[in-house]
Amino acid sequence: MRAAHTDSTMTVYQAYRPKIGNAAARDGHLPPAWSRERMTWIIKPRSQPSGA
Repeated sequence: MRAAHTDSTMTVYQAYRPKIGNAAARDGHLPPAWSRERMTWIIKPRSQPSGA
């Protein structure tokens, strides 16, 4: 997984196995073989500025 960010956005890039990645690249969306239930989500609280 790779991510890039600015002050207002965050873009996350994730690698998928070829069956899913190739279909997503070809069709412009994740195929039925992809399942949200199989994802692992990592949530990190946003850092607070000093003095907050």
